[in-house]
Amino acid sequence: MSNYSDFWLKDYDIDWDFSDDSDMVDVSSSDTQATADLIRLSSARRAISNYVTILTGKSIPVMFNDRNVSCTDGEVVYIGSDVNKKNNFDVAVGLALHEASHIVYSDMQLYKDLYSNVPRSIYNLTEPLNISKEEVAEFCKMTFNYIEDRFIDYCIYKSAPGYRGYYQSLYDKYFNSKVIDDGLNSKLYCTPTTESYSYRIINLTNVNTDLNALPGLYDIAKLLDLSNIVRLDSAKSRYDLAFKIAEIAFSNIKQGSDVKQNGPSNQNNDGDGTPDPNGTPSTDDSNNFSNPVAMGNTSDSSSNSNTYNTDDIFGGNSTSVNSQ
Repeated sequence: MSNYSDFWLKDYDIDWDFSDDSDMVDVSSSDTQATADLIRLSSARRAISNYVTILTGKSIPVMFNDRNVSCTDGEVVYIGSDVNKKNNFDVAVGLALHEASHIVYSDMQLYKDLYSNVPRSIYNLTEPLNISKEEVAEFCKMTFNYIEDRFIDYCIYKSAPGYRGYYQSLYDKYFNSKVIDDGLNSKLYCTPTTESYSYRIINLTNVNTDLNALPGLYDIAKLLDLSNIVRLDSAKSRYDLAFKIAEIAFSNIKQGSDVKQNGPSNQNNDGDGTPDPNGTPSTDDSNNFSNPVAMGNTSDSSSNSNTYNTDDIFGGNSTSVNSQ
């Protein structure tokens, strides 16, 4: 597997032959294997931290965890990736670049204030359905973070072409997945619930997306206009759009979210980056990525479809959403 980081790995004393699992030290015993792992981890963290520093222009601490939770509070970047393995290096760099770009472009205060800023009009739709305010706010936060992700990825993808390989590796690992493809092609997530809308919105850029799967999904895709995401050049405009999308979704939900669908998920793991209403604001990208390079027409020519390609997703070309 080609590795975009190969050219700088040796600069950080990461000179291993992964083809036969031989390292810079003899790993015939568990003790030396553990030592090799620590050396790898230390070297990888230094290298990946440099990307965050370069992108933000600040000395931002980078903390690694084994729960596959990646997020930032604007002060620290948290990366959930196993960097002991060479094939994960590019993915970890992609995660670091993504979270660092949140620091550059996102307004963390908006995340913190979201719980108290949900419009009354949305609660008017959800209260008769006994959908809790917490669930409503979490859905709005997911939608806002999804829009933020698309915008900041566009910004870095266009302004720093040398980083594109890292984003490709990131999305290939988490979102070019047959499991997600199968989920979108199935009858799962076709019942109008917050869970269904979350899943379908997060995967709007997947080639298998079906804008007929849920009522209002076509309108959401049209409102998002991902090929023209650059138009949303202020965090407030992206914030306001998230609430408009949430209102479309909740206006089409006719029952509470008691029904759970045991389908595939984009969630890397816990996804516990969601902030407490009164706590520290943070982005949480554990379940909020979506594949930006795999959009195409749906197989059913009679259904609504998008015609995105790689450049479209990052604002390169105009994109049409077929009329109903």
